[in-house]
Amino acid sequence: MADLFSRSYSGPHDFQAMLDLISNARPQAWMFDFPGVADMQELYASPDLQAATRLWWDGPRLAAFAFVMEPYHNLYFEIRQDAWCAALEDEIIQWATGCLREINPDPPEPLTLDTTSRNEDIRRVAMISRHGFVPQPEYTLHFQRDLTLPIPEPQLPAGFSIRPLVGEAEVEALVALHRAAFGTENMTVKERLIIMHAPEFIPELDLVVVSPDGHLAAYCTCGIPVEANAQTGSHNGSTDPVAVHPDFQKLGLARAMLLYGMKLLKERGLLIATLGTSSENIGMQKAARSVGFEVESSFCWYSKAL
Repeated sequence: MADLFSRSYSGPHDFQAMLDLISNARPQAWMFDFPGVADMQELYASPDLQAATRLWWDGPRLAAFAFVMEPYHNLYFEIRQDAWCAALEDEIIQWATGCLREINPDPPEPLTLDTTSRNEDIRRVAMISRHGFVPQPEYTLHFQRDLTLPIPEPQLPAGFSIRPLVGEAEVEALVALHRAAFGTENMTVKERLIIMHAPEFIPELDLVVVSPDGHLAAYCTCGIPVEANAQTGSHNGSTDPVAVHPDFQKLGLARAMLLYGMKLLKERGLLIATLGTSSENIGMQKAARSVGFEVESSFCWYSKAL
């Protein structure tokens, strides 16, 4: 690859080339891995992420792309199957570490660059290990559930109800719920609006549980990856993320939302429901297993100290 060169992200033409690379680089069974088409549509509505993206070309063909996702310090990259080589791997990691330092010129604590990989993706695991990434205790679990099997009726405590979010009018309340549930300040109103304006977003599947006093107690953002389904011939739908406000946990709300979401997906002709959660989120794992989800794959997290 003597004519390999790289440059910054420069607009819609690059975005389409990146989507095409994902479609051509991954095995079909991995087409729903993050970032998928719907994820990319949401992510690249952000100018900050566009600025933290680089593309590598060998002549007119896109060989690879990478982006650093803040505030998480996460590196994601995709490489064309016939373009993997030591020189390209080195450039991706060197660019990513420089990008992270540029975004965080005066960090309050030592920086780490984090990335993730399917456990069975031997080539990717070998690459990031060679470049000093160390496996971490935390990992991500991907679950799936056969929707052709019976789905029990959701059971809610007295006075609680499930309905779709009332559009933008409830975005601030939903963001507050998310922050309380996950103990984070990362979700913003702007980010939630980007999700709601994405091409594959379906308002009727953007579910919330309302408490007897009218507060948003939990949410479950279901979705249908239309393009990925078309590419793979699948009939998948997702039932995540799920979040329950601390004031309303241990009431069975997550289980009820999963069942309700699965019923809606089944009504739309889908055959498989999927969700992902952290290895540390034992409550979500229990809720998923209680309604028939089983682990389909796992993704280890790796960290490189800078």
